[in-house]
Amino acid sequence: MMWLASVLFLASAILRGRGARVDSRVDVHHDYMEELAHREAEELLKYRTFNETDMRLLMAGADLPLVAPVSLIEEDSNAELEKLPKEWRSKLEIVKQLGRGAFGKVFLCKVLCESSSDVYVSVKLIQTHLPFSPMKLWIKREVQLLETMQGYSDFCISTIGSPASVDNQDGTWIMMPFLNGGELGDLVRRCRFTDGCKNFEKRLDWTKVNPQWTTAYMLVLFHDIVAGVEALHEQTGMLHTDLKLENVMLNCQGDKCYAAVIDLGIACNPQLWMLKKIPLPMPGVCGRSGTPRYLPPEVYKGSAWAMSNPARDVWALGIILYFLMYRGAPPFFHGNPAEVVPEYDVRADPNIPGTKEVDELVRAMLTSDYTQRPSIAEIRTKLEDLIELEDSPEAMTMLHQSPAERGAAVATPECLETPDGAV
Repeated sequence: MMWLASVLFLASAILRGRGARVDSRVDVHHDYMEELAHREAEELLKYRTFNETDMRLLMAGADLPLVAPVSLIEEDSNAELEKLPKEWRSKLEIVKQLGRGAFGKVFLCKVLCESSSDVYVSVKLIQTHLPFSPMKLWIKREVQLLETMQGYSDFCISTIGSPASVDNQDGTWIMMPFLNGGELGDLVRRCRFTDGCKNFEKRLDWTKVNPQWTTAYMLVLFHDIVAGVEALHEQTGMLHTDLKLENVMLNCQGDKCYAAVIDLGIACNPQLWMLKKIPLPMPGVCGRSGTPRYLPPEVYKGSAWAMSNPARDVWALGIILYFLMYRGAPPFFHGNPAEVVPEYDVRADPNIPGTKEVDELVRAMLTSDYTQRPSIAEIRTKLEDLIELEDSPEAMTMLHQSPAERGAAVATPECLETPDGAV
């Protein structure tokens, strides 16, 4: 393991140096450097970040690459395809491989038992060749979470179908909705590089990307995200702990879209906060897991109780709303997160104009004192008020519709919910 630590230390030093070069010129060429920072970020994403989950897998004997897996939306469609489990072969057909990672693959599958229209689902295959590995316990835990969420909310990822998951000699297969719109982060980058999307008030004008995407429309999409997190908290009692632009997916039918929270792999149980004092990695315990720039100040300060508070998800949601509303990235996205996040003062943030009510919501969600942040329910209610103030009848209608009612999704075919052989 010493060689791994040495390589990671060297890579970290190199990447910190590159980041410093970017930051040193921001005041001179702000827009140019912002674009360059995005390019740098995309390159940095090639390097794998080792969080608590990765360290647990390393301890379990997994061989993790230093380079991150390829993007799921850039996979070669001619890749060799697996055979679906026999339980699904009469219902699904693999169309292509969407992507692969260190521990598995994702496939696009057509629903064969639905004849009225073309309906697709995604199937994830998680592969591990360690028969008694603790990693299998982590996989089982994630599958259980996804199955617990099944049928509860369209705005949080879950399994679908019956059986929703299958274990065989190839690994663990999971059937989930196919979300065709890509990551929310891709949409934000698209706006930032569209002429006129960054207006003179430091805000984003999404109508420059699509005339239908008004501020009210984007607030509805954020409301979807908040609803997904609220559903996860209510149904499972778990905190997500890794909310970010890349863990929100969109599904669209034409101009009609909805957003859903994905990746429950490091969700944690706040009731286990006392176990954080045990110096061993334990499944479900809330710790420093997550993406460094999205972690709140209390996580860096190391309070076991504070780490296990739903307010940590509120902070990450605040960052997502920030990216949807403003032309600049949060100041703490530059520099060492462990140093700059605890020192962040949202009231002094130059990117927040402070002239609209949504600005006050962002400030409340990014308050350093986690006890002063609004609850998920309070955020949802405030968003509904803000959307009403935008005077958009279409957005108000969307707010109270399911994705299928909104025209943004096709309902899961009933035939998938019936096990083979059932009457």
